Amino acid sequence: MGTGAVGAPTWAAKERVARLARFRAAHSGGNVAIALGVEGGGTKTEAAVVDTELGVLGLGSGGPVNTVFVRRSSAVAAVAKAVRQAVRAARVSAVDVLALALLCPKEPAVDAVRSVVPCAQVVLCDEAQVAFARAGLMQPYGVAVVAGTGCTTFGYGRNGARCTVGGWGALLGDEGSAFDLAVRGLKAAIRASDGRGPATQLVERALEHFQIQGLWGLVRVCYRNPMPRHQIASFAVEVSAAAAEGDGVAQLLLAEVSQSLTADVLYVAGRLFTAEDAFPVVLSGGVFRAGEPVVAPLKSAATAAYSHADVVVGDMPPGEAVARLGLRALGCDAAG
Repeated sequence: MGTGAVGAPTWAAKERVARLARFRAAHSGGNVAIALGVEGGGTKTEAAVVDTELGVLGLGSGGPVNTVFVRRSSAVAAVAKAVRQAVRAARVSAVDVLALALLCPKEPAVDAVRSVVPCAQVVLCDEAQVAFARAGLMQPYGVAVVAGTGCTTFGYGRNGARCTVGGWGALLGDEGSAFDLAVRGLKAAIRASDGRGPATQLVERALEHFQIQGLWGLVRVCYRNPMPRHQIASFAVEVSAAAAEGDGVAQLLLAEVSQSLTADVLYVAGRLFTAEDAFPVVLSGGVFRAGEPVVAPLKSAATAAYSHADVVVGDMPPGEAVARLGLRALGCDAAG
């Protein structure tokens, strides 16, 4: 799905936007455009207010919005919370464009935003566009990996050619995701606890992270009163921390996740590019916060197969990236 307009602002929203435009015209020559970007997936929602003069004006956050796993009402509330925080921090009364990249129905989300702040235009962005934008690439081209709670790898080649793998959810796929890494870590802790696997600090980290007395408490956490997927995925941070402290088991798990992500990148690249082509490989999502143990093997393999590939980590906050896509849809570029 590319960017596109949706919905129509109410008369009151139009009037408030017009008043803001007249104010800008009097104070800045009318050249400033303001965008509100909202991005949400399986872990959290982020909102950012960005303008063409000062850059980021305000940020906000909320809970997960993927309605495969959370109720629609919870998703809408998360969007409203993130937007309210961002708008309050930015001290704006209206925005020129609302850009959305959400894993939930768009119309209720737009209504929730407009209940907080009027917007003159709405633009929809997809997950792949956001991944590239987080690396400063406003036009999708190359390969982009989104490894957060779930995991999807996107490819955009010449003449509109595309290839996508992953994104099947925790039970059917999402290899290389934070959920995958977390479950690998919990299984390693269990095997260490009953003697089938090597000792690892993941045992103590699991007890502390999930606030349980023994590892059998994981049965209640995962089955009897199922913990939300994003909360289980949060244990991936503990796996990364253990690896950074030299835990061999955790280091092996990061290597396995990196290998899985690498395989997806090489497959997608092979469908779209030749060994001589130059293209970016963008890495975005929380899994890559583990740093070199995940990134370095992937980069080495990608550049060995495609010597002109440029592997970069997309570190722009997702809400900001979506807002900048909104400004681009207006024909503007944000400051900063």
